[in-house]
Amino acid sequence: MGKRPSAASRSRLTGIVANRRRLAIVAGAMLGFVASMPVVLAYSTGVFVSAFEQAYGWSRADTALCWSLYMLALFLGSTPAGRLADSLGAGRVATASMAVFGVSLILLPVVVHDLLSLWIAYALVSIAGLGTSPVVILKPVVAAFTARRGLAVAIAVCGAGGGAILVPVVATALIDVGSWRLAYAGFGAVALLVAPVLWLTQRVVPATPVTGRDGPVCQQEPGVSLAEASRLPRFWVLSAIALLTAAGVAGILVHLVPLLGDFGKSPREAAELAALLGVASIAGRIGGGLLLDHISGPVVGVVLIGCCAIGLLLLAVLGAKGAVPGVLLIGCALGSELDLFAYFISRYFGLRAHSAIFGWNYSLMALAGMCSPYLLGVLYDWNGDYEFGLQLLSGIAAAGALLCLALGPYRYGRSPDDR
Repeated sequence: MGKRPSAASRSRLTGIVANRRRLAIVAGAMLGFVASMPVVLAYSTGVFVSAFEQAYGWSRADTALCWSLYMLALFLGSTPAGRLADSLGAGRVATASMAVFGVSLILLPVVVHDLLSLWIAYALVSIAGLGTSPVVILKPVVAAFTARRGLAVAIAVCGAGGGAILVPVVATALIDVGSWRLAYAGFGAVALLVAPVLWLTQRVVPATPVTGRDGPVCQQEPGVSLAEASRLPRFWVLSAIALLTAAGVAGILVHLVPLLGDFGKSPREAAELAALLGVASIAGRIGGGLLLDHISGPVVGVVLIGCCAIGLLLLAVLGAKGAVPGVLLIGCALGSELDLFAYFISRYFGLRAHSAIFGWNYSLMALAGMCSPYLLGVLYDWNGDYEFGLQLLSGIAAAGALLCLALGPYRYGRSPDDR
């Protein structure tokens, strides 16, 4: 009879298998982000607004209501989606939601005949895809990594950056060769193809499994429930940071191109500068993830959110001269905000209700995303320029950055054996 493998050999084999599963989780999450509801709807809506205007003569204001319905779904549904992921498993919820989202996109062209049917269909599509949001998709990633959690989350969220580049290009191409109906069906088909990948990859691998005599022992995820978290001061500090940070970032995103036009930039120059946001966001994600793994999270939060505050101030004070550095700094904050909150929640509240607590913060970010662009627009109408509005948003973002210092030390930190 052959010799049984030693405990050390079994441990090495277990470690290799676990590492491969962790890499699969990150890769699956990246792909999930590309096809997710927040990415597809956020970066295709502008393209479809123009397509509907050409096809039916619907006003941009009427079709742009789809964006408000999408943001409303995120605001109302993120916390329930997070609760569902915590109770049923993020992998199951993400897979089912991606499949239903894909089917709903394919069916959308069949049921849309007028504005009312468009609004209803868009609301239902947004609800169907709530389980594909970062609230759910990032849960397996933060559960699988500890010492390198920041970098793992950053790499996964880069999928959203890839989607931001691909979605408008693909939507435009499909509309050009067919129609807006073909574009929606195409995105739906992609979502259906990605759903099985999520099923295969998004299974939680504990970052520090407990090993007994006969192998790994099942262990309840550490952390507090949403109700318990809501009784802690840090919960409300983090909620305030989410609201203030999203207000600073979201407000400028909608108005960036017209702002650059006011600076005397041509439409092409404005579009090129706006594209810098994507480049800076990737740098912000990777850089922020690396920093989170090596230095204090609150300090990283001050730096990254502070970049947004400084960038807004440069745009307000220097105008055209501050356009390039301002856009780059804002892009760094744009790329790191999801990473920061996914990481902070895992460190301060644990993994037990990670998705539910993240869902609460994500809903606040959606609320800011609805209100901040409108506020900046109103201030522009009152003053005739963006200067005061940008200064106000800069102050709001700076307040969010400084609040990071009130979070204090981690409650669920790293141990020497963490992966």
